[in-house]
Amino acid sequence: MGLDLVEFAMAIEDEFDIEIPDADAAQLRTLGDVYAYVRSHFGRNTNEPIDCWHRILELAAAQFGEPIELLKMGTRIHQPQTRGHPVLARRASRAARSFQFLLEPGAHMRGLAIVLGVTSAALLTGCPSQESLCKSGVDQVCEREYECQPQQVQESSQFQAAFGTSVQNCKDLLYANPLRPAGAQGIACVDVKTDAQLCSNLGISTATTFDLTNAVSCKDERKKLECSAFLAQVNPSGPGGQPPPAICNQRCK
Repeated sequence: MGLDLVEFAMAIEDEFDIEIPDADAAQLRTLGDVYAYVRSHFGRNTNEPIDCWHRILELAAAQFGEPIELLKMGTRIHQPQTRGHPVLARRASRAARSFQFLLEPGAHMRGLAIVLGVTSAALLTGCPSQESLCKSGVDQVCEREYECQPQQVQESSQFQAAFGTSVQNCKDLLYANPLRPAGAQGIACVDVKTDAQLCSNLGISTATTFDLTNAVSCKDERKKLECSAFLAQVNPSGPGGQPPPAICNQRCK
């Protein structure tokens, strides 16, 4: 099974409010390539982990009429073979679509509304960068530690050595070293550029892929935990310790 690139690339541009240069579009061979491209070019616009892979799947399924469960990272995208070069075919398709749009009554006003709507939505949702995912994980740890730990514990030197003296101080320290509470040296969030580095900060050095869907589910499950259950995960092998929600162990593959 393969998918045609031209219209799909333009649908991706519209959905994520990005522009894919023709030279870049010509290099997209699989849905996995599209996923990686969108994350690297759009992730900087958001700090909240959203499952962009699922959005790409939905676009592909709608565009090509394929069942979403059959679409995989390795699903091939066909470069246009008719009428010459794929770049020229893509430009011709975009020009035809634009010309038809401009002929419709009220097109200019609708175009402005569409652009504003897409831009606003894109700032609220999107495909996060690995740096923003790293910071999002740190944010939850710091906020919940200060929410759940008793004041006496928060004032202890041992706690402050790991989590700082305030929520913001905790975030600043853990952004610089996400593994600080474990007494280890991790990769600073600003330097996290790959899924492998992101997973390494989670203690999984052999993983190469970070699953956004499972990461979002993990964050949601941890948010629901009572303080006692959340703190029990800090030392899962100790007295009263508990393992994290099962989905958290499926974030890295």
